[in-house]
Amino acid sequence: MGFSDDGFRRMLGNPGNQRLLLTAILCIGYAGFLIGTLPYGLATGLFIFVFIILFEWERGMNVGRRKKCLISAALIAILSSAAITVVFERLFLVALP
Repeated sequence: MGFSDDGFRRMLGNPGNQRLLLTAILCIGYAGFLIGTLPYGLATGLFIFVFIILFEWERGMNVGRRKKCLISAALIAILSSAAITVVFERLFLVALP
């Protein structure tokens, strides 16, 4: 049981599979490279920001929508990473890297 070249191309051509692969790459990059290299809150915020931008950005977006996307992604990343850090450190008493 194996993949042919054509089957592999069709599998990677599926938008759902492309999103799954991108998600896996981002998560591996976050866990394998960012955590431990950067402070936890910064690494988490950067991961969330990049994730949102990659999945919300559309070709042909006008300048206003791009600006709104960047600002909302930054706000969500900052607030989420701060909340996650506080909850894990204060509520769950977990020492973060």
